Amino acid sequence: MRTLAFVLAAFANPLFLNGCSTYMCLNTNSKPIYGGTRLDAQVAVYACGIGCGINPTEPDAPDRLMAFAVSTSALADLPFSLVADTVTLPVTVWATCNQMAARPQEEK
Repeated sequence: MRTLAFVLAAFANPLFLNGCSTYMCLNTNSKPIYGGTRLDAQVAVYACGIGCGINPTEPDAPDRLMAFAVSTSALADLPFSLVADTVTLPVTVWATCNQMAARPQEEK
């Protein structure tokens, strides 16, 4: 029963929080281009590695079932984040251009 609850939570999460990775990235000062899509991909790969036993686990790393749920949730959120990142592309490009213009010349 507990396993079923984790699987249902993993699949239901993106239905309630569509593009939440994009929302999280837009609430930062940097506003990276396609930040939500990149965040979903990084979380999915890392959590999948823990779930498969590939990544070395730290003492406080989640167990394999939780890693599977997180990885599944990130993969299910990926298409929503891709659409949301595409819609917000003008905002993120503008923010990136402003950040690059504000840097000193030697850093460019």
